[in-house]
This record gives sequence, structure tokens and C-alpha cells, in this order.
Amino acid sequence: MKYVVVSGGHGRLGKLIVPWLKDNGLEVYAPTRGELDWSNELAVHDAVRRADAVLALASYTDVIGAQKDSAKCVADTVTTAQVTIRAVKQTGASLFYISSDYVEAVLQASAGSGVYAASKMVAEQLVLNAGHFAARVAF
Repeated sequence: MKYVVVSGGHGRLGKLIVPWLKDNGLEVYAPTRGELDWSNELAVHDAVRRADAVLALASYTDVIGAQKDSAKCVADTVTTAQVTIRAVKQTGASLFYISSDYVEAVLQASAGSGVYAASKMVAEQLVLNAGHFAARVAF
């Protein structure tokens, strides 16, 4: 049985995906934010050590709030992606990062795309450059 670790498994998208993964025969570990700090290198490495795959859903989601607290947005999006990339590199697991359609606004240099979209784009590129997978969704 394949073992999948899901960050953000209790968020809006995670609540839809985790049951589907389980219904399709996968063993899933989806810790809550309180159970696992995805910016903690040792804790993340420990969490993904047996994983065949990691599905990265967790990130900062307050688009407007990102403009006011850009450091929190970057920490919750870019830093957690970097930590997860390093952890899966050590374990050999595949990483699937879920990004946002807001990245398109950055790519098109649209006004108002802001910190949220830029942080998602940076995390996306880090994941892709590490040889893993990213998908943009509108949700």
C-alpha cells in the first residue's frame, strides 16, 4: 500500500482530497497544523520518512492579509516548501505541490497580484527546480 503524507489535509482542499485518497486504497497521514509545524526541518523529515509521496496543500491562504503580513505569508508558503523539498530529497519521496491560479497574475504582471501570488510562484518554482511536480488550481 502506498503511503502519502498530506500537508494541509484539514484545510478546504484537503478535506476533499484526503477522503478520496483513502477511498482509493492509499494510507494517508494528514497531520493538523497543531500536530506538525511544516517549517520545522526535523519534524517534517520525521513525518515524511516512510512516505512514497507528499502532497503539499498547506500554505498561507489569506490573499488580502498577505499584503499586511508578508513575512507570515512567505514563511507559510515559501519556507514550508523549502523544508518539504529538503525532506523528500533525503527520503526519495515524490512531492506534489498545489499552487494557485493567482500566479497567472504575476506572470502577466497584473496590478494587485501581490505578495500571496508571488510567494506561491516562488514555492512552485522551487518545487519544479527540485524535480518534483506542481499544479495550479482555482479554488
